[in-house]
Amino acid sequence: MKRLSVKLNLTAAAPLLDIVKAAADGLCDRPAVPLCPDVIEEDLREILLEELLHGQRSDLARFLSLFDHDFFSDGTVVFHESNAEPILRACAAVRLHLWSRYLKELTPEQWSSESADPAGLDPAVQSPQLCFFFLTSLQELILAHLTGAAPVGEGEVSF
Repeated sequence: MKRLSVKLNLTAAAPLLDIVKAAADGLCDRPAVPLCPDVIEEDLREILLEELLHGQRSDLARFLSLFDHDFFSDGTVVFHESNAEPILRACAAVRLHLWSRYLKELTPEQWSSESADPAGLDPAVQSPQLCFFFLTSLQELILAHLTGAAPVGEGEVSF
């Protein structure tokens, strides 16, 4: 089974995890992507919404569980093939939440990771944007690892 260990700087990661936790709390009773009420019958919509929320809460809980006591002792989070898909979905849900709540007004220049200067942004947007980039990087690492772009076996990456 493939395994990917990611070493994070605790000082940098802790505030981002606070943002992830707050986003997860905000997503416990609403989907990251709203359902289209005109397309889905009302009785089916309620069932679909409950299933969607159950899966979203499960994915978010699984993601947050990676940042436990062991993580805070050495800064390492480990991804396996068995947890990769739920983690990818949780990251996507949080990124959608951050975008819709804080970041949708940013210009394309402010989104470009090469030219992004968080210091030039409104402080209320700085941390969500950094968190968005952090989650994007995690998703890219996991996807590269699962698609075979990363070597077979164990890998370690540091941020």
